[in-house]
Amino acid sequence: MIINKRIMIESIIVSILIFVFSVWIKIIQGAINTQKHVPDLIDSYSSANYLQEQVSFGVVYSNGYNWAIIPLGIAIFISLILLYYGIRVMINRWIKKEK
Repeated sequence: MIINKRIMIESIIVSILIFVFSVWIKIIQGAINTQKHVPDLIDSYSSANYLQEQVSFGVVYSNGYNWAIIPLGIAIFISLILLYYGIRVMINRWIKKEK
């Protein structure tokens, strides 16, 4: 199998752009949500009394899926590269067949 280097580089660049675009969307969405959120200080203070008067005992468990986020992101990124590369190769073959 011969790998077309130009299409592979194009696939990587497009995947990086899609990834950066999706991260920027999340950043902008978080900034908008932060600006729109106005905490109610009076009601929040009344619930803080409970925290000062009573002590809770127990165990705090951390989420076990946190370690899987990085490999999942890498797998999605590689899948995006391969998907774009496959589509581009099929389009190139279709165009060459038409000629």
